[in-house]
Amino acid sequence: MSDRLARLGLVVLLLAGFGLRIHGLGRDGLHLDEAGQAWAATQPTLAGMVAIERTHVMAMPLDYLITRALAAISDNEFVLRLASAAWATLNIAALYALTKWLTGRPTTALLAALLLAVSPLHIGYAQVLRFYASLSTFYALACLLLYRALRRPSGNRWAAFGLAALIGSYFHPFVLTAAVNGAVYFLLAGPARPENRAALGRFLGVMLVVVALFLPGYLVFGVQHQYDFEPFQFSGSLRSVLLGGLDWTTTVNISSAGRLAAVWRWANAGFATLGLAVLLRRRQVMALSLPLGAAAIVGVILAGVVLSGYWLLPRQLFHLTQVGIFLAAVGARGAARALTGGLGSAGQRRAARLAVVGALGVGAAVAARPTLQHFYTTLASTGREAAGALLANYQPGAPVYIIPGYERQSLQYYLDRPTAAPPGIRVQPVTPEALAATAGDETIFLVLLGGSPDELASYAGLGFRVLYDDPALGGRRYILLARGAAEP
Repeated sequence: MSDRLARLGLVVLLLAGFGLRIHGLGRDGLHLDEAGQAWAATQPTLAGMVAIERTHVMAMPLDYLITRALAAISDNEFVLRLASAAWATLNIAALYALTKWLTGRPTTALLAALLLAVSPLHIGYAQVLRFYASLSTFYALACLLLYRALRRPSGNRWAAFGLAALIGSYFHPFVLTAAVNGAVYFLLAGPARPENRAALGRFLGVMLVVVALFLPGYLVFGVQHQYDFEPFQFSGSLRSVLLGGLDWTTTVNISSAGRLAAVWRWANAGFATLGLAVLLRRRQVMALSLPLGAAAIVGVILAGVVLSGYWLLPRQLFHLTQVGIFLAAVGARGAARALTGGLGSAGQRRAARLAVVGALGVGAAVAARPTLQHFYTTLASTGREAAGALLANYQPGAPVYIIPGYERQSLQYYLDRPTAAPPGIRVQPVTPEALAATAGDETIFLVLLGGSPDELASYAGLGFRVLYDDPALGGRRYILLARGAAEP
């Protein structure tokens, strides 16, 4: 495939990918971490924003500042999430460039871009008001600029790598894990070789400067907390963390994915394995350092999370899924080459390879369709609706509680909006035991995250009645209850 045709294909993928990422972007209300970021970003002062931001895990300032700028235009959910969709679209271009640089094959790069463009996992995170999309994009960009500096070294190229790593780290510290790929590259290439000594010195020098400039921000924003959580409280097992975190097809344990998607998952696993074998056979050190570095990064992240006492969650590996996509694209092209190798002329072989790769691209889109359809048609949260019901039913002076307490920001953001009436409602965390001890004649509003019939019956025994609920919701279902409040 010619570079011109590949660039045209990339433009088509960027437009299609952006369309997939903004479809239904403002449908759901903000929830939990999203609401927390919006709540911080919309504080009247920067000091107020920073005070809330410092309570969030691994929260660096640039993502919050962008949200603050967008909120000055509109606090509509579509507008607030638009930056994430834009970053996720740029990720497609970054992975295309990275794949093309490492393989020299426009067809392989275009296939990698296509797999990323239709990945339900990446489309889902593109619609989350958090740092995931920017992290993934800056990781790919930092890797690209690192490999460019290693292959064709110059002061400008090393500076570009350092700048991308530094800026990206102020979106999320995990961008700096791109440096692990550099370390793996030197281990494979031989750091003692004369041709590598100068590059190693420049690499270490750039990373020292980046870390020195990163640490002040990290000390202010990133190391405020030490936790003591059960690592697998939510993920269940290390296997779930690894499979769920690295599954770019989003078909593991997803019942809505369908049989075709399961076949596609295993095909991707096979292509990725084949891609790694191709790189090993060709001894492409630079390309090999990307997946081998990613494997090392998984270990670094898991160890860091365990030492911090935080939960191990699949999303902590999200930015590494594009490495699997890279391997799958390499393997798919290798398979296409093997299938068409026996054809007559070189032109026929090229045309046949393009046809096979194109068929794989169509298969990826078809396999992703059920998961995307479920994603686009399923409401993920009702925090916005529960906050609206609370505003409509609130009685002045009545306390408002929420269980569990960490869900507070999911409602508080909407209650603090300038248009919220009545203003000034504050949500307070409470435990079921403390709630049961309150006076029975006191007017109380209570918000629950979820609630089985037995749980709701226990609150009914305390005098609470349901004011708002959406029992059909399978996501973050918020239930508003009241005790002693007048009937609406």
